[in-house]
Amino acid sequence: MKKLTYLSIILFLFICKNGVAQDKIYKKGGEIIAAKILEVSTSEIKYHLYKVINGPIYILNKLDIVKVEYEDGRKEVYELESDESELYALEKTSAIKINFLSPVFGYLGLNYEKNIQQGRSVEFSLGLIGLGFKQILDYGYNSNDIVYSDQAGAFLSAGYKFIKVTDKIRNGKNRSNMLQGWYLKPQIMFGSYRANESFYNYTNYTDYYEKKTTIFGGLLINLGKQWVFNNFILFDLYGGVGYDINNRASVNGNNYSYYSNPGYHYGVLSTGVDGVSGLGLTGGLKVGMMIGR
Repeated sequence: MKKLTYLSIILFLFICKNGVAQDKIYKKGGEIIAAKILEVSTSEIKYHLYKVINGPIYILNKLDIVKVEYEDGRKEVYELESDESELYALEKTSAIKINFLSPVFGYLGLNYEKNIQQGRSVEFSLGLIGLGFKQILDYGYNSNDIVYSDQAGAFLSAGYKFIKVTDKIRNGKNRSNMLQGWYLKPQIMFGSYRANESFYNYTNYTDYYEKKTTIFGGLLINLGKQWVFNNFILFDLYGGVGYDINNRASVNGNNYSYYSNPGYHYGVLSTGVDGVSGLGLTGGLKVGMMIGR
């Protein structure tokens, strides 16, 4: 009888021990932590290990967590998970943009961006040189003497964005768009255009103009911030620095030199002397709209 009583007590204690409420924390990488959650703040979670309820308090950053399942069945999702994809079904993940001020500088900049995962996207750009306001190359004594660049050409570029997502999911339903936030974007660019250039003849001391073909490229690092409003309109403010490579030369043949020495290549500005290869700069404001899902 005593043995039966002891067994009953042991069984009762075992049932009580295993009946303690258990929460589950799903970490990135697949680890699942059995826990008793103590506190949830805007950036971290404090908890005891389930097996050591009276043990030390552990802290996890929400950026390292996929989701949390509470013992009462509630869920909080902090990162995209394949079996939670319905939460993102209404969010647009692509965008088309235009470089807002590009026509003022003599070209039209068109861009397409596509989200590929949380905090990552790719962006492709096309610059149509010549689709914009006329660029004045040189002024004469009257309006009839104004010489225009008369530029025509195109450039292509591609970049990979590392986005710092600032607004995380709360309670599995409130978050910012995947394309919103500060970002770092390495970018490669290549293009060609033909335009009038200004030369000075040292023999007869006169100016003259001749069309030249410029081939250019760039390897740039951009820093920017993108805002998405109502999952529809977006603004992208950015600036970049890197290397510019081009085939510009300071002489035309053996006797003539550039009268003006532009280093602007419709998408990247070269600081090199006489427009030759050197430090490359870029920047601007893109305006666009979200598309696709």
